[in-house]
Formats: sequence, structure tokens, C-alpha cells
Amino acid sequence: MEILKNRLLVVQTAFLGDCLLTIPFLLRLREQNPDAEITVVTSAKTEQVFSALRCIDHLHILDKSGRHKTLLGTISFAEEISVVPFTALYALHRSFRTTLFSFFVRAGLKTGFDNASFSFLYNKTVPYKADVHEVDRNLSFLEEVGFDLNLQVQEIFSFTDDQKSKVEETIKGFGSSYEKLIAIAPGTVWETKRYPVEYFAEIASALVELGLTVALIGGREESPLADVILTKAGSRNIFNLCGNFNILESILFLSRVRILLCNDSAPVHMGYLAGTRVMEIYCSTVPEFGFFPYGKNSGYISEALPCKPCGIHGHKFCPLGTFDCARRVSPLKVLSRIEKDFL
Repeated sequence: MEILKNRLLVVQTAFLGDCLLTIPFLLRLREQNPDAEITVVTSAKTEQVFSALRCIDHLHILDKSGRHKTLLGTISFAEEISVVPFTALYALHRSFRTTLFSFFVRAGLKTGFDNASFSFLYNKTVPYKADVHEVDRNLSFLEEVGFDLNLQVQEIFSFTDDQKSKVEETIKGFGSSYEKLIAIAPGTVWETKRYPVEYFAEIASALVELGLTVALIGGREESPLADVILTKAGSRNIFNLCGNFNILESILFLSRVRILLCNDSAPVHMGYLAGTRVMEIYCSTVPEFGFFPYGKNSGYISEALPCKPCGIHGHKFCPLGTFDCARRVSPLKVLSRIEKDFL
């Protein structure tokens, strides 16, 4: 069997946000290797995103909760997809499972972060720089830094006609132009990363008073949050779209809005890929973790406190019971920043 000259494998099975920030790496990898065959291994939760990427050739799903749950299943999967060996493997996830999987993949050069679990099993490691953005951490695998996303969203992803029509029809239903459409993503998995819903309601109401239209976006599970915002702010020119769009449709929708306002969560990076200006509100976490908005003309607001950050991800409740990291970022501060830098 003929072995292709350049077969590249990228492994990223982390959370949605981490996977979205792998895309600049993949775009650069394609630029550097225009004739290579690029394969990605990811989890089922992010299959939709990678399956629509134009810059990759093949996609495999590591079923961590199903047939690949056991160590034997993971090893078998690694051997299965590398019957024809890869030229190089890039492991962007630092988990033990990823390292184990990578060890059993047949590939020439295998590269991982130096702080990955069992990193000694890689042929090559790169320093994990905690003080830089995640995009630049990933680009260090290619010995590069800095990425200019100069592509339109439809050059990055392949959208179906149904997806395009759905987004267009939704926007038409608002009776609002792009210049007056603002998206707010009020949800996040971690409660202490979530800006208070009553604050979001106050901001949404003020934006409507400025003649803008507000679309509340997120998953179906976040629809109750959006309903609270609607109740507190009044429903005039505020629309609850939570659960209406899948991930790809949400990215396409965000490419048609003027600003995205959100917590420290995956929509930050969806907005970046959509080419939309993002205003991120930090509560219990900090931008120094490397997940602030990477796009041009985007920004964030964060209150400096001695108790912050209280964890890498967040907590169900504020450990001190005050939630000052969010409460001190008043709606007035957020609105002032939006009016000064975004409108």
C-alpha cells in the first residue's frame, strides 16, 4: 500500500471552546502544508464544528463515553485509524487519554505540550506558555505566534443551504439591520462565570432604548435565563433564540450581528471565528488564563480582586458568598464601555 508523503493528524478532544481555538492552528497548518492530508480526531460533542471545516480532509470521533471508553478501546481506535501511518501527530489536548491514544497511533513525529500527562511518551514537546493566548499556545507547535483571521466565515466552514436560509429568515423576522443587531449570550456551565441575569436584563433594556435589537443566544438549557431577561427587561426588540440554532448556525448568525456580549465561555470564540466584535465579561476567571477575545477591535471587562481567580473554571457558588467579581462590574460600566468602544 502506498503511503502518502505528508499525512498529518491533529488530536483535540477537549471542551468546545478549546476546540474552536484549535481552528486557527488548523488553518495555519493547511497554509504551511497545502498538499498534505490533514486528519482531526475529536469528540462527538464537537464533531459538528470540525466536520464543516474546509481546511481538513478527514475526521474521526473518539467516543470517550462509548466504544472507546476503556483503555483497550482507545488503543484499538488508535491502531485502527493509523493502518497507514501518519507523517506527524500534533496532540493539542493534555489529558492522559490523549497521550495514550497518541502513543499507540502509528506516526513519525509526535508532538505534545511539555505539561501534558505522561508527556515523556511524545517524541517532541513544546513549552506550555500559561501567559499567552490559547491560539498562540497552539501555534507554538508550528513555531509561530500571532494569527490574522483574514477569512470570511463561509471560507472557513461549509454551511448548508438550509442553515443559511434559517439564519437569514430569523434575521428578517426581527425587522432589523446588521448595524442595529446585538447578540447576548447569557449562559455558561459554571455559575460563578455567569454575569447576573438581572444585570444582563438592565443592559438589554438600555440597548433597546438606544434603538438597537437584542438577540439572546445559547443552548436550549439556557432558554430559561433568556426568559428571565425578557421578563425583567420587557420583550420589545429583545428575542430569545436559545435553542434555535446549533453550533454552526450560531457561528453563522454571529457573523451577521454588530456586537456579541457574553461571559467567559465558548461563544467568545464563536464570535471570533464569525469575525464579530466581542465584548467579554469576566466574573470569577481572568483574561490571563488565555481565553480572552482574540479578534481585532474586541475587548473585555474584568474587576481586579484579591480573591480572583478562585479556580480554573469556576464554582457552583462564590466561595466567599459575595460574588463581588460580578457584582462590581455594574451594568453602567458595561454600557459605558460598549458605547465608547463598540458603538
